Amino acid sequence: MSVLRFGDPAEVLASIPEMLPQLLMPTLIFQGSHDKAMPEIFARRASSLIPQSKLVMVDSGHFIPLNNPGVVSAELLRFFVGVEAAN
Repeated sequence: MSVLRFGDPAEVLASIPEMLPQLLMPTLIFQGSHDKAMPEIFARRASSLIPQSKLVMVDSGHFIPLNNPGVVSAELLRFFVGVEAAN
């Protein structure tokens, strides 16, 4: 897998989609449904490119753990229990 280096943001962002399918570990992606900093389409695309990913939409803005800690902790617990059970 390539290493991202600081540089031209357009080049760095352009290289990410080709790297995501190489992530072979279970991956949990949180997206705030009211996030103005990170468009929902980014999370949906990342989830579609990462083989073992799950996208969790949360009724929140950008600071999901601060705005909705109960949802985050419940999803993390479910995720880690599931990963442990699979091993």
